[in-house]
This record gives sequence, structure tokens and C-alpha cells, in this order.
Amino acid sequence: MTKISKEFIRFFLGLLIVIVVGLVSGYWLIPLFLFLALYISWNFYKLYQLESWMLDGFIEDKLPDSNGIWAGLAHNTLKLKHQADRNKTRQKTLLKRFNNVISSLPDATLVLDAKNEIKWMNHDAARLLKLQRKKDLGHRLDNLFRIPQLHKALGKTSSNKIKIASPSDDNITLMVHVSALKKDTRIIIVRDISQRQQLEESRKYFVANASHELRTPLSVISGYLEILRLKKHQDPEIKNMLDNSYQQAQRMNQLISDLLILSKLENRELSRRKVKPVKLGLIIKDICSHLNKIMGERHVITLDLDLKLSVSGHKKELYSLVENLLSNSLKHTPAGTMVKVSWQLVNKLAVLTVEDNGPGIAEENIAHVTERFFQEYKVEAVQGSGLGLSLVKHIVQRHGARLDISSIPDVSTRFSVTFPD
Repeated sequence: MTKISKEFIRFFLGLLIVIVVGLVSGYWLIPLFLFLALYISWNFYKLYQLESWMLDGFIEDKLPDSNGIWAGLAHNTLKLKHQADRNKTRQKTLLKRFNNVISSLPDATLVLDAKNEIKWMNHDAARLLKLQRKKDLGHRLDNLFRIPQLHKALGKTSSNKIKIASPSDDNITLMVHVSALKKDTRIIIVRDISQRQQLEESRKYFVANASHELRTPLSVISGYLEILRLKKHQDPEIKNMLDNSYQQAQRMNQLISDLLILSKLENRELSRRKVKPVKLGLIIKDICSHLNKIMGERHVITLDLDLKLSVSGHKKELYSLVENLLSNSLKHTPAGTMVKVSWQLVNKLAVLTVEDNGPGIAEENIAHVTERFFQEYKVEAVQGSGLGLSLVKHIVQRHGARLDISSIPDVSTRFSVTFPD
């Protein structure tokens, strides 16, 4: 029998006594009034006992002595208190563990709430951002630093990365990674990438200058080789050597040209004045026709193009994007391979897709195919510079697009570029 059932029985027994007294004495109101007054007063007293016990700290030895519904309330309250204490202890343990984990991170780390107020930071964050751990806790990060890129990053709900100059030293470059743990909590990780940035700038400078300096002497060598190989009545062995040398010189020339283009893409931002609507379908048709002539129609190319569909961008860069994607499929697949090229509107976004049924790319290599000089498959008939897909990646990034690569070995390989709305 439940506690509330016992309370109902107690109440109805009292009413039954009132009815009996009323029948015997003929007076109903006085017994009923006395019963209700006693019952209500008793309940108020029990309520007072329960409140006093709760205010005293829920001491189990001082649990109010009662029965019926009040006993049930007291026991359930004590049970909930024990459960709350266990949860509190568990949360303290988790919080301590969380703080230990974050404190041990090698990077500067901050924890923000939904209002971008600093709730926690480690020593590295205070040092790198010139913050005071005690004074700046509780302050909004976007009020402490008047940096537009940081404000924009904090305004986004998804995870994102930005590069900013250090608030204390313009010569220091910081990488700020904003990640959402949950709706009301975000973690900020800050890294000093100044040394890496300087090395990257040095590499770009070296590549650009080396490529430029090599171009002139290589052009002279190629010119002399072309003159020699075109002379009549040559020894076949010497002719073969000259042809091979000329091909390698041309390959080096193409490599240098690609390096110079890549250097320009890395060092210059996309000029808004050169961004215009481009009908990519017409460019694809032109490039396919040109490549078919060069490759001798070794492959079967099928087109699915929306010739009226245009995208905003730099025409020369978009031409290079399409040319490199198509060249990649044609160069790294055997003769007879089918290449499908699509330029259509998909879910209201312009999407360029190049798919072939060649040997494919191993899963572990998909993440590396856009790196410089990476080549998984080599077709003897055609040699590439190994920079084509790297150029593609940079052009895609400059246009705010997304490059997706998927492949099933010996079945198909698919390159897809999705342009922003």
C-alpha cells in the first residue's frame, strides 16, 4: 500500500467518525469543524517539521518521525538529496579532470560561454594574448580585442580557423581555432605560427626566384636542342638522344611555368576587378576539343553541360582549373578510359564533376593527391609535372569553392568542385 493510499484511508476514517458522531448526537457541523481543524493543523505541523529538517541540511538522523504521505515526502526528499550529492561529486571529478586535461594542452587555450565571456584560460593563453587570469575572467573576449576577424569568427556557430597578428606584437602571427563544445560553451585554441609563416614565406620566395632564374637558360637550351633535332641526315641514336633531351627540357619548362603560376596564386589575393560571370560550359567544350587533338582521342569523353550556367570568378584561373582536372584524368589513366564531365546546378549550387573509370586512387593517398609533385600512377605515354592538382586546390580555395575527391580502386575516380551560391 502506498503512502498516499494510507493518507486517504486516514482521512476517510476521520470522516466516518464524524458521520457516526453526527448520527448519534444529531450535530454535524461541530464534529466536522473540529475534525478539519485538527487535520489541517496536523498537516501544517508536519510541513513545518519537513521545512525545518531541510533548512538544517537534510541530516538523516534528524529525519522527521511521521507516517503516511509526510513520511513518503521526507524519504523521497532524502533520496533526491543523496542523488544530487552523488551527481555533484561526479561533476566535480569530471570538472577537475577536464581542467587537468586542458591545462596540460601544449597550446594556449580559453573556454568561453554563450556571451563570449572568458570562463577559463591556461597560463599559455594569458602569456600569448597578454591577459591577466584573475582580472580578465568574466570579460568578453571580443571586448578585450578589437580585431574584426576574431569578432567574425566568434559570431559563427561552426568551428573555424583564422590568422591574426598578436595583440602585443605585429611581428607575431597567431592561428586561432574556434570550436563549439556545445551551445553555450566554446573552446579557443591559439598557436604561435610565426616561425612556420616565415619558413613558408621563405619557401615561396625561393621557388618564385629559382623558377624565374631557371626559365631563361632553359629556354636557350630548348631552342638549341630543337635546332639540332631538326637537322637532316642524323645518326638515329643521336637523333633519339636529342629527342629525349628536348622532351625533358620541355617538361622542365612546363614545371617551371606551373611553379610560377602556383607562386602567384599563393602570394596574390583574387582581384575583385577580375571577377566576372564565366560560362564554364563553353570553356569545358573548348578544352575537351583541344585535349582530344593532343591526346589523339585515346579516351572516350562524354559531356553533360549546362551551357547557360555561369559562375563568378577569374576566367584564366577557371580555365586552368578545368584544364588541370581534365589533364589529370587523361594523363593518369590508360587508353580507352571513359571520362565523364558534368557542369550542372545541384541543390542550387554550381558543380563541376570529372569522373573516370581508370585505375583509381588508393584510399590512403586521396588526402595527398593535391600536394606538390605527388603522383600515384605513371602512364609512360604522358608525363606530368605533379603540380596540376596543387594548382586546382589553390584556385578552388581562391574562389571560395570546395573540392571533393572520391575513388574506388579499379572502378572510378571522381573530382567534384562545388562553387558557392
